[in-house]
Amino acid sequence: MFTRNLLKKALLPVIVSAGLLSIPAFATPQENDKTNTLMKSAGHRSAEALKNVEESKLILEAIQSVNLTQHALALLVNGKVDEAKKLLKEARSKLYKLSVKYKGKLDRLPINVVITEIDGVDNILTAKNIIEKAKKACERNDIPTARDLLEALRNEIHIQTSYLPLDIFKKSVILASDLLEKGKVEDAIKTLNIALSSIEIEDTIIPKPLAEAIVLIDDARKIFNHNPQDAKRLLEEAKRRIRLAQVLGYVRTKDEIAPLIAEINKLEKSITSSSAKSEHFQTLIKHVRSMQKKATHTQEKK
Repeated sequence: MFTRNLLKKALLPVIVSAGLLSIPAFATPQENDKTNTLMKSAGHRSAEALKNVEESKLILEAIQSVNLTQHALALLVNGKVDEAKKLLKEARSKLYKLSVKYKGKLDRLPINVVITEIDGVDNILTAKNIIEKAKKACERNDIPTARDLLEALRNEIHIQTSYLPLDIFKKSVILASDLLEKGKVEDAIKTLNIALSSIEIEDTIIPKPLAEAIVLIDDARKIFNHNPQDAKRLLEEAKRRIRLAQVLGYVRTKDEIAPLIAEINKLEKSITSSSAKSEHFQTLIKHVRSMQKKATHTQEKK
């Protein structure tokens, strides 16, 4: 049966903790602890935020239609034809309502999502060293070593989404029901297997450092008025994550991240001069989201 969602975490062989910035002498231990926790938890919190967004897109009636079809197929395999007919009738009804509701809007409906965190290198210097080693391995045609080294540079959030192709699935279920009425059980089983195999799976890869930067900037927005020093620390860490994304190859050149770095620098100065406003942070988040969208890669699994 299709689950609503799963959140998994994958650890790659090389994991290096991010270096924390120096702490102002006048910051309280409690404030420092909280800020450090925000930095360390940025990755998981960014994945949780994405999970919540993707989960909200799932269409319950479509999930139920697939589950009914799966159950009906299992009943047919076990010779329980009458029970299977009842479930397929219910599935047909739901699929008809879905086709009316989403006609001209969606051709396929999201029915399942699995989100996986991949924690690779989190230190810029270490990443650069690994890249150099991988290049040298390629130069001597040692591709297995280069592949293993490059694997450690993955710092990503994977979203795997299953989609129900509504029209194809609905027609297949209707055909299977008609076949059962004619006593053609084996043909109905084949048809339902074809229907379930039509479900499409799409993989989306989001650069984790950029997702983390967004979370950290929002953290800074929440505290800049009463805790400007820690707000600037969080922004410094957001800059580091953006630079990391570029080093890891999710953003191709330093020129592409330069405007974001300059915008953060400007925001830090405005915090110092007490002229920063919440909308400045929101604008910055919008710009980082735009970069994240450009750096996100989606492909359909065959």
